[in-house]
Amino acid sequence: MKNIDIDYVYAEGTSSHAVEAYGVDDLRVGTVVARNTGECASFANSSDITIQNLTITNTAVNESPCAVSSTFGNLTLVNARDNSCD
Repeated sequence: MKNIDIDYVYAEGTSSHAVEAYGVDDLRVGTVVARNTGECASFANSSDITIQNLTITNTAVNESPCAVSSTFGNLTLVNARDNSCD
């Protein structure tokens, strides 16, 4: 899959990722809000991932495995950790 745009993701109380992609090239996400989720992001076998606005509460940005050329901008952490690869 290529050239995917997602404007907005809101996830709360999930046991898994707020955003997950497998084998995607050129994924652009405008805003992600993740509260009390298992993790925030998974991008296996993916490249050119961009998330512009990321607000994480009581969870972690665990980019695992690392995407090739990922960018996380405007990261806001509230009782959370940044384990992204960028």
